[in-house]
Parts: sequence; structure tokens; C-alpha cells
Amino acid sequence: MSFSYLCLEPLLTDLEENSPFLQGSPGPCWVQPLLPAGACPAPWALAGCCGAGVPGTGGVPAAALLFTCVPGPLPSVTFPLDLTKTRLQMQGEAAARRAGAAAGAVPYRGMLRTAAGIAQEEGVRKLWQGATPAVYRHIVYTGVRMVTYEHLRDSVLGRVEGESFPLWKAVVGGMSAGAIGQFFASPTDLVKVQMQMEGKRKLEGKPLRFRGVHHAFLKILSEGGVRGLWAGWVPNVQRAALVNMGDLTTYDSVKHFLLLNTTLVDNSVTHSISSVCSGLVAAVLGTPADVVKTRIMNQPRDKQGRYGHFGDRVFSSTLKPWVSLISLGVKS
Repeated sequence: MSFSYLCLEPLLTDLEENSPFLQGSPGPCWVQPLLPAGACPAPWALAGCCGAGVPGTGGVPAAALLFTCVPGPLPSVTFPLDLTKTRLQMQGEAAARRAGAAAGAVPYRGMLRTAAGIAQEEGVRKLWQGATPAVYRHIVYTGVRMVTYEHLRDSVLGRVEGESFPLWKAVVGGMSAGAIGQFFASPTDLVKVQMQMEGKRKLEGKPLRFRGVHHAFLKILSEGGVRGLWAGWVPNVQRAALVNMGDLTTYDSVKHFLLLNTTLVDNSVTHSISSVCSGLVAAVLGTPADVVKTRIMNQPRDKQGRYGHFGDRVFSSTLKPWVSLISLGVKS
């Protein structure tokens, strides 16, 4: 889980420059008191959020590093929701349904009952199982995305200082940067998903796969090689691109609509409403790919360490889990 506005503020600042109602108003920047004003790559300079760059980083903006590090502590608050989401995504799998019915277990129903069941059956601390790789994932994903977007926007998409930046270019840049960032962070997502399912395996009487985060990385690497660390990366990248597209376009559209058609002004209330709407749309767009990603990443391996089993169906491509998921939804 992440806070969309914090992670996308540089991208959203670009979008705000397109609006005549928002020009000249960089919006809230809670890091401004922490960083000296000065010249630095846009859009952080427009928001007054950083200096010329952090020494020893080759000119990387201070805000880029700050926004890379900020998401790290946030999963400690939101991570139980992410774990609950993973368990819900896995409980609908056909094989899991059959195994649960055979064991006489009652499937969880709904987010609150799932979270309560985990706390009751496995312990409250297990709601945070897999939080460490989640922090790793946020650091890698956000860091790569921010630096990539800055490069794409200035060098590839041709943003000119002082001129408006087209919405479609911001969306293309955001989707591309999100996809690239997620590709690099995919191994940490893989470990996170598998560690989140360890508690369920223990309840089912199955042996635990990992002793910790570093053991998980080493075991996956030894069994599947480097390619094994990127299992499920295709739907993972698809999800990131869809989430970024939903975030960017919805945030900008809702904000402009509120400023044009309501009495709201450009303040924290407007930002909050826009952020909630963008988060909702991003979740709706990204959830199908997220379900496929989770099920691929949690697949068992054969004796050669290869992934490829989903119930009684083989994943020979990324298309098959989508077909399986859709067919299960039609039948239910």
C-alpha cells in the first residue's frame, strides 16, 4: 500500500501546470520547511521542495530521495490491509477452495472477517508478516519511478521549462516510469507475497518455506535462478502502468472539475477529494492484474524450481491465468 499523492507529487505538479486555475500555485508541500529553497530540476523547484541536489548523488534532487525514503515507514500502518488483500486474492483460487472444503475449513468472507481470522488463528503480529520486503519494494519502486519519470519527461518527452506540459505526455511518462520501477521491484514483491502466505501454509499443515527475508531471496535464487526472482513480472508491470494511469488522469480531472463546478478552492480539501477518487479508480483498474500477479507469484514449483501450477492448470503464459480468473468469476 502507498500514499498516492505523496509518491506522485512531482507528476501531479506537472499536470497542475496545464490548468489556468492552478498555474502559479504549486500546492501543498510538507517537505518545504525541511529543504532549502534553490535551483533544482522541475517540478520540485516549482513546488519549492528541494535545493540543487544531494551531494554525492550526481545531482539527484533532494525531494526525489525524500519521496523514495518516505514510503518506507508507511507500510507499518497500511500493511495489514495489503496482507488481507493477498489472502482474499488467494482464497478464491479453485485449488484453494477444494483444499479448504476437503479439510472442512470455512473460507474467509470479506476484508474485516479475513483480518480478524488472521489475528485470531495466527496471532496479531502475523498481520505484519512480509512487511520487510514491502519496505524494500517501496524504496526500489518509488526511487526508480521518480528518477525515470524525470528523465523521460525532460529528455524523451521534451518538456520545456516555463511551458505547459500536455496531459497525454504526463500520462505516458507516468505509466512508463511506473512500469519500469515495478519491473525492478518485482523480486521484492515476489518475496512479499510468498511470505504473506506462510501463515496460511502453517495452518494447513504444510512446511514453511522461509526462515526470513534474506533466506527467501537466497532460496528463490538457488531454486529458480535469476529468472525465478522475476516470476509474475508481466502482470506486475501491467498493474503498475494501470495504477499510474488511473492516479494521474483521475486526480487531474477530478481536481479541475471541483474547481470549475463547485465553490471549493485549491486547498487541502480539494487535494484530499481528488486523491481519494484517484486511488479508487487506480484500485479498480489495477486489481485484476494484481490478482493474477499474486497467484502466479504464489505458485508451487516443480523439482527443478520452475513455476507452473495453478490448481490443475499449467501457466505456460501470462494469458492463461487471466482466462482462468475470468472463467472462475463467470461460474461463481
